[in-house]
Amino acid sequence: MIKSILIAAAVAVGTALSAQPLRLSLKEAEKQALEHSYAMVNAEMDISASEREVKEVLAQGLPQVDANLEYQQLLQIPVQLIPGEFLGLPPGEFAEVQFGLEYNLTGNITASQLLFDGTYFVGLRAAKTALELTANAKVKTADNTRRYMDISMKTLNFLMGIGIDVEVELTDKIEELVQLNNNAAFLQRDHVLDRHPDIRIARTNVVVQELTVQGAQAAYYPRLNMFLNHQQNAQRRAWNFAEGGRPWFPATILGVTMDIPIFSGFERKNNVQRSKIELDRSQVNLTQAEENLRLEQRRAMVDYENAMKVWETQKQSTALAERINERTSTKYKEGVSSSTDLNVARTQMLNEQGKYVDAALKLLTAKQQLDKAFNLFED
Repeated sequence: MIKSILIAAAVAVGTALSAQPLRLSLKEAEKQALEHSYAMVNAEMDISASEREVKEVLAQGLPQVDANLEYQQLLQIPVQLIPGEFLGLPPGEFAEVQFGLEYNLTGNITASQLLFDGTYFVGLRAAKTALELTANAKVKTADNTRRYMDISMKTLNFLMGIGIDVEVELTDKIEELVQLNNNAAFLQRDHVLDRHPDIRIARTNVVVQELTVQGAQAAYYPRLNMFLNHQQNAQRRAWNFAEGGRPWFPATILGVTMDIPIFSGFERKNNVQRSKIELDRSQVNLTQAEENLRLEQRRAMVDYENAMKVWETQKQSTALAERINERTSTKYKEGVSSSTDLNVARTQMLNEQGKYVDAALKLLTAKQQLDKAFNLFED
C-alpha cells in the first residue's frame, strides 16, 4: 500500500463498472476521491446547509406576512351588564344584555417589519462566519481524504462505491512516486500557519465566540417592530357566510411595538459572562493549535530528511547487491562460482530490494506528513 491508496469514494459509479480492472493513476485516484468520496459529499452538504442557515437568519429582517381565519359558534352568547339608567331602569340597577350573534367568521392578515434588533445583526454575522467555518472544515476533509494511505484494497473499493470483488489496478510505479517526492527543496519551507485548515478553523471559532458575546450583550437592547393589521369580520344569525350582499365589517391597524428588556433575573448577565468564558477558551485553543502545528512542522521536516537519507543509502545498497548478484550469476554460468554462492547473492539482493521498497514507502509517508503539516498538497 503506497500513496496511491489515498482514494475515497465514487458514490455513483459502482453500478456502472464492468468486471474489467479499474486502472487509475495517482492523480486520477485523488481526483476521484476529492469529487466523489462520502466525506466530501457530506462536506458539500454541510456547506449547502450553512448557506441556507444564513438565508434563514437574513429572512428574519425581511417583511413578514401572516394570515389566519377564525370561526366561532357561540353556543351561549355572553351576557354583559350595563347601567339600568340607559334603559329607563331605576338608578343603581343593571340590565343584562347580550351582544353579538351566534355565528362569527373573522379573516385577519398582518404584515410586520423588524426595525431594530441588536441580536439580529449579530446573528447574521455569526451565521456567515459559521459558513466560513464549514468551508474550512471542507478543506480539512479534503486533506484527510488525501491521507488514506494505510487502508486495504478492499476498503479502497468500498470507499469508491465499487463492489469489493472488483479488481482495481493502480497505474503509478513506486520509482515514479519516489522521484516526485524526493527533493531537498521541500525542506526549505517557511513555517506559515495561516493556510493550514486547523488554524483557520481555530481562528474562525474565535470570531464566532466574539460574535456570541456581542449577541449576548445585544439582548440588553430594545427591539422595535412595525406592524400593519387588517381584518374582516362577519356576524350572522344563520350559517350564510357564502351569500353575497351581506355585510362584512373591516378593521385596519397600523402600529409600532417596542420591547424593552428590564430585568431577567440575571439571565442575560450570566449569558454574557458564559459567552466570555467560551471566548477565552477559543483563544486558548487557538494558541494550542498554533504551537502544535509548529511542533508538527518541525517534526515532519526532521522525519522527511531522515527518510531521504535512509532511502539514498538503501538505494546504493540495493544497486550494489544487484551488481554482485549479476556478477555471481555470470561466474556461475562460466562455472567459476557454485550454486551456493549464487543463492546467497540472490537472497541478499532480494533482502536489499525489500529494504529499498520499505525505505521508499517510509519516504512517501514522510512526504505526506510534511505536506499535511504545511497544507501543501499539490493539485
